[in-house]
Amino acid sequence: MKIIIVDDDILVRDGLKILIDSEEDMEVVAVAKDGQEAFTQVEKHNPDVVLMDIRMPNTDGIKGTALIKEGYPDVKVLILTTFKDDAYISEAIKNGAQGYMLKNQSSDVIINGIRTVASGTNIYGDEVAEKLKGMIEEKKQRVEVSEFNLSLRELEILELISKGYNNKEISMKLFISGGTVRNYVTVLLDKLDLRDRTQLAIYYIRNIE
Repeated sequence: MKIIIVDDDILVRDGLKILIDSEEDMEVVAVAKDGQEAFTQVEKHNPDVVLMDIRMPNTDGIKGTALIKEGYPDVKVLILTTFKDDAYISEAIKNGAQGYMLKNQSSDVIINGIRTVASGTNIYGDEVAEKLKGMIEEKKQRVEVSEFNLSLRELEILELISKGYNNKEISMKLFISGGTVRNYVTVLLDKLDLRDRTQLAIYYIRNIE
């Protein structure tokens, strides 16, 4: 199994190389210090797996992953980083990474992760998997907003509720009667299946804002 290590920290690269080369079925065929250099090394060596860091100067791991997957879709990319930001995880997966693991894993877990990705199975460390679960749930909740077909006026009122305005203040701000505001609030509670104004405010902040 041919592997390329991509990391701007030479100590990390050397340590991973020693670890991987000690496995009978693995060989580090090249190392790179950023995503662009990784792409060049992929062109030369056609590896099975690229072990990719995220934050690197010049071309980061997100762009490096996109470059590799666009030109060599069969090459597997496993992100190995210290960062577990939602944006990094989302962009890495969107750009084709087959796995996302944190560097605080044991050597056995990292080696197993490489083998798993090489076999064609996606893999995520426990912390990343938990983050992904939350991101998926959040996405589902956001989709629900469009499914309820809220009108622009309903969205306006929902936004003002989230900002702490009471019915009288909302009626003055939108130039509608207090009774009309109350009707809108009742409709919103019914459409979104929520109990009270506090839940309406939380729903807007979590799913629409």
